[in-house]
Amino acid sequence: MHRLFLLRHAEALQGKPGGSDKERPLSERGKDDAIALGRRMNAQAYRPSMVFCSDARRTRDTWAAISSGLPPPAPETIYIPELYRGGTGDYRILAASSPAEGPLLIIGHNPMISQLALSLVRNGDESGRAALASGFPPGALAVLEFPQPLSQIAPRTASLVAFLRPGS
Repeated sequence: MHRLFLLRHAEALQGKPGGSDKERPLSERGKDDAIALGRRMNAQAYRPSMVFCSDARRTRDTWAAISSGLPPPAPETIYIPELYRGGTGDYRILAASSPAEGPLLIIGHNPMISQLALSLVRNGDESGRAALASGFPPGALAVLEFPQPLSQIAPRTASLVAFLRPGS
């Protein structure tokens, strides 16, 4: 089985008038949620071998907080501008083009993360699928498994292993 982790950045501060959306930092709650998620990922052996992360500040900060809860060595991390400004198709193409030999983590934004997860999931954890269908909150992680390599991912071919939400 081949794993793909889809993560929406943790809660960020509201943008300031005239400020850059791309440079919005995490809120204190967002930082705390991301640290807790890193610990949960470690406890459940949800460890990526490679990370594709949006180059927005809130996604970079989310990864920094999560990775503090994961054991070394740190996975290779690539910051990709298309994850900030691209669409769901761009996310899927990036996942399919990953050179990762193990699980890939994509850290991005909504609505793309949510739309991608919903388009890929066919079956799996029922309560997780219901939660995913009701929304993909900041700091949530979808754990997907595919019977084929990520290079061959297609809609409705994934099984949802887990849907981890902050505070759950």
